Amino acid sequence: MKYTPGESYDGWLEKVQQAEYQQALKNLAKGEPIDIVLEKLSKRLVHKGLHPVLKSLKESPDNYNTEESKTAYEKAYLSRRNSPPADHVTDD
Repeated sequence: MKYTPGESYDGWLEKVQQAEYQQALKNLAKGEPIDIVLEKLSKRLVHKGLHPVLKSLKESPDNYNTEESKTAYEKAYLSRRNSPPADHVTDD
Protein backbone atom coordinates (compact mmCIF):
# COMPACT_ATOMS: atom_id res chain seq x y z
CA MET A 1 0.00 0.00 0.00
CA LYS A 2 1.70 3.14 -1.20
CA TYR A 3 1.44 6.53 0.40
CA THR A 4 0.10 9.08 -2.05
CA PRO A 5 1.11 12.72 -1.68
CA GLY A 6 -1.76 14.82 -0.40
CA GLU A 7 -3.21 11.92 1.54
CA SER A 8 -3.36 12.34 5.28
CA TYR A 9 -0.49 10.43 6.88
CA ASP A 10 -2.75 9.36 9.75
CA GLY A 11 -5.42 8.13 7.33
CA TRP A 12 -2.88 6.23 5.27
CA LEU A 13 -1.33 4.68 8.38
CA GLU A 14 -4.77 3.57 9.56
CA LYS A 15 -5.30 1.75 6.25
CA VAL A 16 -1.86 0.14 6.56
CA GLN A 17 -2.67 -0.96 10.10
CA GLN A 18 -5.93 -2.58 9.00
CA ALA A 19 -4.26 -4.36 6.07
CA GLU A 20 -1.44 -5.67 8.24
CA TYR A 21 -3.90 -6.78 10.92
CA GLN A 22 -5.85 -8.75 8.31
CA GLN A 23 -2.62 -10.34 7.09
CA ALA A 24 -1.70 -11.30 10.65
CA LEU A 25 -5.10 -12.96 11.11
CA LYS A 26 -4.58 -14.94 7.90
CA ASN A 27 -1.16 -16.07 9.09
CA LEU A 28 -2.65 -17.19 12.41
CA ALA A 29 -5.37 -19.08 10.55
CA LYS A 30 -2.65 -20.88 8.58
CA GLY A 31 -1.21 -22.09 11.88
CA GLU A 32 1.81 -19.82 12.27
CA PRO A 33 2.90 -19.40 15.90
CA ILE A 34 1.47 -16.27 17.49
CA ASP A 35 4.87 -14.93 18.58
CA ILE A 36 6.15 -15.10 14.99
CA VAL A 37 2.99 -13.45 13.64
CA LEU A 38 3.18 -10.62 16.20
CA GLU A 39 6.86 -10.04 15.50
CA LYS A 40 6.21 -9.84 11.76
CA LEU A 41 3.25 -7.53 12.33
CA SER A 42 5.21 -5.11 14.50
CA LYS A 43 8.20 -5.01 12.14
CA ARG A 44 6.03 -4.44 9.07
CA LEU A 45 4.05 -1.66 10.78
CA VAL A 46 7.19 0.15 11.88
CA HIS A 47 8.89 -0.19 8.50
CA LYS A 48 5.83 0.88 6.54
CA GLY A 49 5.08 3.72 8.93
CA LEU A 50 8.59 5.14 8.75
CA HIS A 51 9.10 4.69 5.02
CA PRO A 52 7.37 7.88 3.79
CA VAL A 53 8.98 9.91 6.56
CA LEU A 54 12.49 8.65 5.80
CA LYS A 55 11.92 9.03 2.06
CA SER A 56 10.87 12.64 2.58
CA LEU A 57 13.97 13.33 4.67
CA LYS A 58 16.23 11.82 2.02
CA GLU A 59 14.60 13.93 -0.68
CA SER A 60 14.84 17.17 1.30
CA PRO A 61 17.11 19.82 -0.18
CA ASP A 62 20.77 19.82 0.78
CA ASN A 63 20.95 23.60 0.75
CA TYR A 64 19.51 24.01 4.25
CA ASN A 65 20.90 27.17 5.81
CA THR A 66 21.60 26.41 9.46
CA GLU A 67 22.67 29.96 10.33
CA GLU A 68 19.45 31.39 8.92
CA SER A 69 17.43 28.82 10.86
CA LYS A 70 19.37 29.52 14.06
CA THR A 71 18.77 33.26 13.71
CA ALA A 72 15.06 32.74 13.09
CA TYR A 73 14.82 30.44 16.13
CA GLU A 74 16.62 32.92 18.36
CA LYS A 75 14.40 35.74 17.16
CA ALA A 76 11.21 33.77 17.64
CA TYR A 77 11.94 32.05 20.94
CA LEU A 78 15.06 33.20 22.73
CA SER A 79 14.29 36.90 22.46
CA ARG A 80 11.37 36.30 24.82
CA ARG A 81 13.74 35.44 27.67
CA ASN A 82 13.71 39.02 28.93
CA SER A 83 10.02 38.86 29.66
CA PRO A 84 9.02 38.36 33.30
CA PRO A 85 8.91 34.73 34.45
CA ALA A 86 5.62 32.98 34.80
CA ASP A 87 3.95 33.42 38.18
CA HIS A 88 4.61 29.79 39.12
CA VAL A 89 8.38 30.08 38.55
CA THR A 90 10.43 30.87 41.63
CA ASP A 91 14.09 31.73 42.09
CA ASP A 92 15.71 29.11 44.28
